[in-house]
Amino acid sequence: MKNKTMLSVAFALSLFTVSGAQAEEAISTDEMLTYCEGTGGSGVTCEIYAQAVYDTYRVLVATAELPRIICVKQPAPSRDTVIKEYVIWAKADALLANVPAAQTMLRFLTQRFPC
Repeated sequence: MKNKTMLSVAFALSLFTVSGAQAEEAISTDEMLTYCEGTGGSGVTCEIYAQAVYDTYRVLVATAELPRIICVKQPAPSRDTVIKEYVIWAKADALLANVPAAQTMLRFLTQRFPC
């Protein structure tokens, strides 16, 4: 059962993986961190982007009948808290800097809110 779950998670995450050409055009994690920290733009940009990533995940899970890999228990932490945790998490791994922000946000959420 554990292997099946891991395969399901890997499949779901692969939906959010982009090709090399797409990655060059995607907003990088490093760029998104400047928004999330309120530098180089507005923190609102980060909030809107993060909410869009999460909403897209939820729609895909609901419409494509994919396994849930992110389970936010209630009461949920505030959006600000989660974004601050994401910034700390992303900064801890320099290899994430050029990875598309949507991809790292989803990785973070699967670790922060596992099912």
